[in-house]
Amino acid sequence: MIDVDAILETEGGLFQTTTPDGEQTFTYRLLSMKEYKIFAALRDGGLLPPFRLYEQIFSRCFLGEIIPENSRAGIIFSIGQFILWLSGDCENDTLKEDISSLRLQNPLDSLYTYEMAVITSIFPYKLEDIEKWSRLEFHRKFVIAENLMIKQRGEEVTRLDLAKIQSGGEKAKKPKGLAIDFERENASIRSAMGAGNVEELEAEMGDLRARTQALTQAQAQRLQQRQGR
Repeated sequence: MIDVDAILETEGGLFQTTTPDGEQTFTYRLLSMKEYKIFAALRDGGLLPPFRLYEQIFSRCFLGEIIPENSRAGIIFSIGQFILWLSGDCENDTLKEDISSLRLQNPLDSLYTYEMAVITSIFPYKLEDIEKWSRLEFHRKFVIAENLMIKQRGEEVTRLDLAKIQSGGEKAKKPKGLAIDFERENASIRSAMGAGNVEELEAEMGDLRARTQALTQAQAQRLQQRQGR
């Protein structure tokens, strides 16, 4: 069974592996950067034999309540090795493709990005804290931040034009998406928080919003090549 509480507390992407016979599915997270450095050092220093290392990685990242009794040891080791590869070993091979894929998933000129920039330009929230809010709380904080920006900056700030946001029915007729001039809207944000901070925010968002990511094509190809050695 899946441990829902563990999933809710997980930072980063979730992954699943199904056995070739289709009878078992394992859900797991990736290692944090700190965890990866430690396990990689244990491997590279020869301090743990591979089978023990991969078993510990699997146990740490597995998000099920119990490991099925009929699970073959080989699948546990294979997933542990796979987790280590995705957590950092693949960096040199797939970094460009990974960032490119995340940019597509997290477009620069989206309403979410705009609201996030307004909120963080006024309040010192961490992105991890914002993700814990409900949808309505997120929008409430945006409206408050927008009001404060207007109070502070006056005519330099332009309030978001709600008439340009398409409703569900309008989106069905016009699939092009939001008709908002984000370049003009973002100008007021940059004046409030500085262009450098906006770029830093956008970079951090790419990682935080990749909650249910799939392997990129480059990752899958590199993994197949690695397994074929």
